[in-house]
Amino acid sequence: MVFDIGLLILAELSSLILKVDFGILLFLLGILIGGLGAYLGGPNPNDPDNPRNRPFQYLNRPNERLADQGAYNAKHSVPIYAFENAMAVAGLIAAILSIPFVIQIMFSK
Repeated sequence: MVFDIGLLILAELSSLILKVDFGILLFLLGILIGGLGAYLGGPNPNDPDNPRNRPFQYLNRPNERLADQGAYNAKHSVPIYAFENAMAVAGLIAAILSIPFVIQIMFSK
């Protein structure tokens, strides 16, 4: 919640300074922060030990690759209470909170 309040304050101050609509800015900040948190919370996609980066090891065994991929993701992801996951959830909440403002902009004259 604290991160969401910080996003709301940042969007409000930025909208006053830049003369941009609050809803659009909140939506963009929500998407940016949520995407960044989701990216940082997952395993390293460029790791050579990632089963996604070893296509020839699982050439005709797609089920084994999926099982190894799930185990790798679970082992190398951050815990559920980590800051990265809080960023992802805060971005999602900010994007959802901005939807009424964006709809108001769409249907205004």
